[in-house]
Amino acid sequence: MFRTVYCHLHGEPTWNGRILHTHYATGQLAEALVEHGDIRCLGPRCDKPAGHTLQNPVDGVTAYYGRDSGFRMDSEAREYRSFREAIATESTEEVRFHYVFIDGYWKVMYRTPEGWKMKALALALRRCPK
Repeated sequence: MFRTVYCHLHGEPTWNGRILHTHYATGQLAEALVEHGDIRCLGPRCDKPAGHTLQNPVDGVTAYYGRDSGFRMDSEAREYRSFREAIATESTEEVRFHYVFIDGYWKVMYRTPEGWKMKALALALRRCPK
């Protein structure tokens, strides 16, 4: 089974990719991250400290649409039976990157003129400015 969420801001490997690689490097942490559904802005932490809301996020804490808005929203993580089904369903023209935690580490998928390509996120980050 594959669980997916959408993240609205900073999808590039230089931001979201680096945070995922550095702060969510285990399956347990990746599961904790997607537990609260779609994300407005990814941060190094995914807990909910006192006072943290979508409108007034605590610095460094992931802002979730559903959990942090105070409203019921259709923003839960989506579940798919296969990786292929997840990518086919979640890929739209606006999506430039997919991050996948599989086989114990993060991979990044990125769109090219020839179609989607995938590589280990650690390798992709070596080419990114810090």
